[in-house]
Amino acid sequence: MPDTGDRNNVILDNGCDSTANNEVEEFIEGFDDSFSNRAQLWIPKNDGNGHFVIDRFIEVHNHPMLTEFGKQFLRANRSINVVHRKFVVDAATTNLGSYRARAFFKSLTGSYSEVGATAKDFQNWMRDVKLFIGKRDDDILIEKFKTKKETSNGVFFYEYETDSNGHLT
Repeated sequence: MPDTGDRNNVILDNGCDSTANNEVEEFIEGFDDSFSNRAQLWIPKNDGNGHFVIDRFIEVHNHPMLTEFGKQFLRANRSINVVHRKFVVDAATTNLGSYRARAFFKSLTGSYSEVGATAKDFQNWMRDVKLFIGKRDDDILIEKFKTKKETSNGVFFYEYETDSNGHLT
């Protein structure tokens, strides 16, 4: 009868198998009740020197490697698309962080599984935007004003001052 001690659902069966060398073959058969996974490991016992050698190892998976709920966390199933990117940038202009932006996006889509990206994805995108802007935020603002002045037919006007280091004052 197999020994079913509390060994993480491992059954030890001391099945004797007479071989040509009069060695006793022990095998460990492990299973997980929730998935009915039957993995097998044969370890022949060598009585001569007391060492154990793995003879055969059969690993069988007859269950899905992850659930439907878990698929949303795979890198292939999550990505930051254009809508996410714009939403994160707009949320940053209203002083919402990346985690709150994702929570707000969840309320718009219905559930976290429908968002299509993790909070870390949102945070990484915001980090990339900040690195891109860097210390050029004043240059971006001035370029925006120049474009607005050119397209407004003289209706829009701006002026700015810089210090000796070229920083806006």
